[in-house]
Amino acid sequence: MKDQNDSGWNDSSKRLVLFLDIMGFKERVRRFSVEELKIQLVDFKTKFKKLSPLLKGKENPDMMKLAQFSDSIVVVSREYSIDDLNRLTKAAVILMQNALEKGIALRGAIACGDMVFDERNQIFFGQALIDAYLLEEELCCYGIVFHDTAEELVANAMQSDKYYYPIEDVELSFKGGKSKHYHVAWHKMDKKLTENDINEDALNWLMNLRKTVSGHSRVYLDNTIEIINNEENHVGLRHTSGGDKD
Repeated sequence: MKDQNDSGWNDSSKRLVLFLDIMGFKERVRRFSVEELKIQLVDFKTKFKKLSPLLKGKENPDMMKLAQFSDSIVVVSREYSIDDLNRLTKAAVILMQNALEKGIALRGAIACGDMVFDERNQIFFGQALIDAYLLEEELCCYGIVFHDTAEELVANAMQSDKYYYPIEDVELSFKGGKSKHYHVAWHKMDKKLTENDINEDALNWLMNLRKTVSGHSRVYLDNTIEIINNEENHVGLRHTSGGDKD
């Protein structure tokens, strides 16, 4: 039985789950004082207000929910539809852009499945969260990849002309090698959440971040830059006409 609150939000439901990891968090703890790090994180978190129009709908007040604990961010959709995919993808774009602009790298994954998101009791668990977490750990670049449990919905959404989805099916680097996956092309959408390349800004953010990392972190960064450069003339499976009608 689904537990439903006054807004109609089901604590337990099949939904889309975005799991994000703040990369280099341990290094930040080592390099900065507690107060300095707190200021950085609060500054980043204030940008979450840009998610408000996506989190709250006209008819249903709770369209998505967000939780942050330590170096992890979880965003979950209300249900499992192309409308939910549209909202969650845009949320992913906002978080990626705002983080990199602040010199914070994010790595994440989106999965679909049963998930308990009980905000009142602070209980969050489900197979979709596990799937997203495990796939995120395999990714060797900064960005957001789709788990196979969400791929059918993505493929169906690409056939619709209702929304513009900044999603590409490209070769990505994983710990086990390279493989084609859908991922959120966060640099293909501007601050107004409309279709537009912001490659120049994206590369500037990444090059600034490059000054602060080395070793495997720089490999991740170089892989991210390679993806952006390769996608400049890439024609993927994403919908590119009709715009966003919602």
